[in-house]
Amino acid sequence: MRAALCLSYWEQQTNALLNMWSFQKWANQSGNLNVVEPFAVNSVLGFPSEVLYNLDFSNALHFRDYFDLEHWTEETAKYGIPPLVSWDMFIGHASRKVVVVILVYEVPPGGVYINDDLKKHRECNNELKRFKRSTQSILDHFDFKVIKIVCFASYATNERHLYPTLEEFNSYIIDHDYDDVTLWFSFWRGVQFDRITIDNQIIQRAYDGEANTLAMARTSLRIIEDSKRYVKTVLKADTNGYTAVAFRTTNRKTAMLSHGYSRNKILKYFYNCANNISHVLIELEMTYSCLAIDLGKFGDLTSEKYFDYDSNNTFDGKGTKVFQTALNAVYGNKTVDKYHNDFITAANGIEDSGYIGAMQKTIAENAKCLVVIGGHSSFQRSMIQHHKDRSDCVKYICYEEKL
Repeated sequence: MRAALCLSYWEQQTNALLNMWSFQKWANQSGNLNVVEPFAVNSVLGFPSEVLYNLDFSNALHFRDYFDLEHWTEETAKYGIPPLVSWDMFIGHASRKVVVVILVYEVPPGGVYINDDLKKHRECNNELKRFKRSTQSILDHFDFKVIKIVCFASYATNERHLYPTLEEFNSYIIDHDYDDVTLWFSFWRGVQFDRITIDNQIIQRAYDGEANTLAMARTSLRIIEDSKRYVKTVLKADTNGYTAVAFRTTNRKTAMLSHGYSRNKILKYFYNCANNISHVLIELEMTYSCLAIDLGKFGDLTSEKYFDYDSNNTFDGKGTKVFQTALNAVYGNKTVDKYHNDFITAANGIEDSGYIGAMQKTIAENAKCLVVIGGHSSFQRSMIQHHKDRSDCVKYICYEEKL
């Protein structure tokens, strides 16, 4: 079996899905390569070291635990894309000859480096070392043998005449002398002018439109059932009988930083946003409400650290003033720990942040009314899109797509 897999699709859930879709299209355009269904660990799709290094497959979540695999297969088949191959099928039938493909970005000089030549490019060499640390255990355990290593160093440019064609790109990694190989990539960020620059529109990450691609991805039945359990046992509400508050800080914070906002100003901004939640909920006259937020144990770790204390050092380290203010507005008297534990219980003990995040997204999409805070988030745009399929009750607080 000629298989292709990727150590990581780089970003979290929504963007990772767009990147994986680009990879599936690349594989199909490159000779019907079989793409292996990725694992899912804390919103990352791929084959992370947490799974590979420890050979821990039995407890690992897969793409199918986040998303409805059957529906994804049906939708992608409309584009002539074959189904994802399961991990067990891959291990049982994949070629043991491996071509390793390293992709590095924004690290001149650009170019293609093969085998020992990777030592001439520092980031290619560093990325290869990271790749080996993650995969050496699995390669040895299942008798895979690396026969070739290729590194593509690229940088952002709008000048399409500088892009390699698909045929040129593939010529370095698909060798007819080794037709039966496994192609194992490092990080696939998707084909785009500021990502992987290949001159082929079909394989671009959002060529068919971001909304169309995300519509192909339905939530898994497992997450839907756990989301219903949370609504019933924690909110004690009927289906569609509650309001959801979707609060995203990460990308909006990054956008504000790029426009010269100070940390203190950003913290105050989001604190004021959190304070406005209670006013909107009173206006909506809803008895039950749920908070979906990217802070805390199930949120973005970079944002959690950023919001952990303010310039006066008054944050307590267990959450943030922003987080606790939002919790108070939505639930009344609820601690951060209680908030986390309620979701873990509803998920039957799962603590994976991506799984819980998908639960929160599902709860929000099925709410009677949705209150949205933040912006600059494909995860949030997808949430709004799916919610509007069911209800036109959407309220915005501190929400902007572009600054």
